[in-house]
Amino acid sequence: MDKKSAKDVPASTAARPVEKAAPANNKPKVPLDSSRRALEIHLVSEQLLLMMREVQDAQEKTVS
Repeated sequence: MDKKSAKDVPASTAARPVEKAAPANNKPKVPLDSSRRALEIHLVSEQLLLMMREVQDAQEKTVS
């Protein structure tokens, strides 16, 4: 690439110098509060099971 065409490249697309490049981080992004999220999921699952049982009971009552 000659000097003239290099000037036409926007700064946002220009390559960063090697010393400024961040090292690769392939770790999955895990929320800091994962235990709270797991607890919320557990509670919602329990609520769903209770509601499903109520629906099943109501269906059994209407059939009989």
